[in-house]
Amino acid sequence: MKLPARALLSSLLALAGCDQLCRFGVGGKDCAPCQASEVPDAWQQDHLAPMVPGEDAVVCEAQADEMGKAKLVYWVPGKVHDANLAVVDAAQDNGWSRTGDNWYASSGDFESPKWSEFAFPRGDSMRADVRAESAGARVELNVEGFPEPPELRGNVTLLAYEAATFALFDGNLAVLPGVKGRAVASFDDGFYFWTSQSQLSRYEADGKITRRDPFPMEGQGTGGAGKEGTGGAGTEGFLSPLGLGPSTMPWMAFNPHAEGKPVVVGELVDEAWAIETIPDLDPPLPNAPLDGVHTSGGQVWLRAGNVLYARDAAGWHGLEVPAKLSATQALVAESDSVLVSTEKTVLRAKVEEGAITTTVATKMRYYPELYPADELGVVARNDRKVVAIKDDTVTDLGLPGESKAERIATSPTGAVAAATKSPSAITVRAPDGTTTRYPAEGELPARVFSMTFDARGRVWALLVESDPVVLEGGTMTPIPGLVAQGTTPYSITFMGEGAEPRLDPQ
Repeated sequence: MKLPARALLSSLLALAGCDQLCRFGVGGKDCAPCQASEVPDAWQQDHLAPMVPGEDAVVCEAQADEMGKAKLVYWVPGKVHDANLAVVDAAQDNGWSRTGDNWYASSGDFESPKWSEFAFPRGDSMRADVRAESAGARVELNVEGFPEPPELRGNVTLLAYEAATFALFDGNLAVLPGVKGRAVASFDDGFYFWTSQSQLSRYEADGKITRRDPFPMEGQGTGGAGKEGTGGAGTEGFLSPLGLGPSTMPWMAFNPHAEGKPVVVGELVDEAWAIETIPDLDPPLPNAPLDGVHTSGGQVWLRAGNVLYARDAAGWHGLEVPAKLSATQALVAESDSVLVSTEKTVLRAKVEEGAITTTVATKMRYYPELYPADELGVVARNDRKVVAIKDDTVTDLGLPGESKAERIATSPTGAVAAATKSPSAITVRAPDGTTTRYPAEGELPARVFSMTFDARGRVWALLVESDPVVLEGGTMTPIPGLVAQGTTPYSITFMGEGAEPRLDPQ
């Protein structure tokens, strides 16, 4: 007796399995609406691999290119709601943040089409669309990403702009995906940069980015950060990056608005914040941003407004300075003391017999800016001149004062660079006192925004709306084609000795 077609299909399903019948085109609406496709290797990257479905799904389409753009379409048996939750869970469990969706639209139900949008910390974006199809759900993932991040080892220069950070190494120039903050500490195998004002991330040599816990503004160890200020007034207090701390790692301080809450100082040590809270001192610190430095002798100094705090082996000490202190570049460490910029003088502050004392290091009006210069001592600049202060000796360096100079940079060997605004030029004073102007005649193509010395004594300068330049031995070398017009420069950091200032033909 001949079985009816439906009974025959049921028998075959029981004997052969639905998947095998679908391959022969017999399964009908229970089969995937497409033929299985291979998934490119690019989908095995850490941030994409969790989005590849399991064995119950059929991949209909899969694409990826070297610029980070990728697409994955697959069909999975079951309901739209279940497939949508599986996609979202896979994304959020692996570092993606959901930035938008239509889950709460005024029309539709659990089984109506769903979409969600995601962002990854390094800058990738992804959209997931899920809709019903053939007794299952069709999932489409579209990713806008970045090229594979470059490996950074050896001598590298990091050129940070507001929109992106570039790495120059071995004659190559590459954008660093997800790095938009200023780098603050570099190593042979990567560097730290600010992800937000209270949080750091580490860029590993292989291009992987890992976030660290936010700075704990309540002084309770890692985690638990509240709202922060912006270096200016915030809703909870003033959060101030202090550069590198005593362990040469990123260092911060938090000055809370609330009365009775302690000032918190912390350094990132062994991948976690090592926190110290400062006891109540007289006088109390003003409600203001904090400056901080540390001496080679082990002292820690903080300044807010015109109040100084210092910690030595005996504990913390406080002093209110009667003079008005400079608003910027006001505090620099010496071996066992600090120099402090005031309205009319540069003061030297020390801890002696359990108290902070001050003496006049030099008379210098109009709030001189102070810069550490190692072998040279401390460089001070006001509107008329630039001097070096070392112990009791003050030396005029013959460089332009603040009314003409836009920026000052110093090197550990005692070199000083001064950038002038009109005309735009940079004068470098070598440790032996000789000076070199860049360019020798005329002026730079744009104003200097920031500059710094690398370990070899070369000066790197970021110009406003123009290519950066590198100065060495009387020669000025541009790094061409780096940024488009209107891109705001930020800062320069180095790994190793800094890269060679060249770009090889691609």
